[in-house]
Amino acid sequence: MSTANSETNRKHIGYMLVTGLIALLYSALLLHGYFNLLISKWGGVASGLFALFVTILALILAGFIGQHDGLRRNKVLFVVLLLVSAVGVFNSLMLTAQGEQIFRDETERAATEFQNLSQTANKHLLNEQADGFISEVNSLKQALAQEMRNPVNCGEGPAAANIMAQLKAKLPTFTKLSGGFKDCAKVEKIIPMYDAQIDKALWSAPILVSSHYQDIYAAKQKVLAAEKQSNQYVGEIMADIQAGENLLTVVRPKLEIMSLNYRQTAQELLPFLPKEVQSSVHPQLDLTAVRSLGDPIKFVNLIISRLSDPLTWVFLIVALLLDSLLVWLFFQTHSAGKNTRPARKSPEAPSLVNNPWK
Repeated sequence: MSTANSETNRKHIGYMLVTGLIALLYSALLLHGYFNLLISKWGGVASGLFALFVTILALILAGFIGQHDGLRRNKVLFVVLLLVSAVGVFNSLMLTAQGEQIFRDETERAATEFQNLSQTANKHLLNEQADGFISEVNSLKQALAQEMRNPVNCGEGPAAANIMAQLKAKLPTFTKLSGGFKDCAKVEKIIPMYDAQIDKALWSAPILVSSHYQDIYAAKQKVLAAEKQSNQYVGEIMADIQAGENLLTVVRPKLEIMSLNYRQTAQELLPFLPKEVQSSVHPQLDLTAVRSLGDPIKFVNLIISRLSDPLTWVFLIVALLLDSLLVWLFFQTHSAGKNTRPARKSPEAPSLVNNPWK
């Protein structure tokens, strides 16, 4: 009997140690998962307290189920346990093992969308006649500046007069500045004045006004500026990820800024594109995985967006099995503990004969 009791005690202690270790791992995953689920919205203190509450609640549920006939009579409570813990465990596993890769993937995809937007603008926002006209005017502007820098006559010679005549023919509002400018020392002050006048006259040219070229040009320039800015954000985000910055509080806000810039730029560009091209332009960035990571409300969206990744299935199965394992360990520990308790002695039957020695 003593050998059997000793073996039972060792078994009970073994189950207790394993249950304790698994419970520690389980608690760490839940704390980490729920803390990061809520920190961006609730802050560190509130998120930490709620994560601790959920962890304690999950441990109590697992212990209660395990010590009261396991899953056989506690199916409803086990479903509650799954709902409470699986979200935190899955999020913790995804954030720890896949978080950086998810943010890299989404950042690279965002950069590609900006590039596609820029290529679409360059390809379809074309007006060859207006572009040719602008090119001719800019060439004349440069030729005039060059002629004015000519030390022989400083812009007062026949060549300069010919250039100005051509500018007048193309830009009706263009006029020669009053006064003579034989003093070459003043040339560098005069050239910017002509440049400003030519630029102003250019945008009021009938060919550009009739084609709404200035609006199209502004939209195109905004697309190019947005692409340039996105490249800067991509560099910063990749550097933050490499440096181990918090993905949810440091990196994600920068991606959200990129998303806002993209949406605004796309909205301004779309009206100038041919109708058959508009449908090919994404109106906004798809940041489903990034936004779902660390958001309990969008937990299902995260799973759906990563279904093609085998690790998503692994983490989901682990999150579900970990609850089952913990309940089973509590059940085995409780069962082994009952076997180590000494059997109750049956009460002695009262004697019908009085014993004087008692």
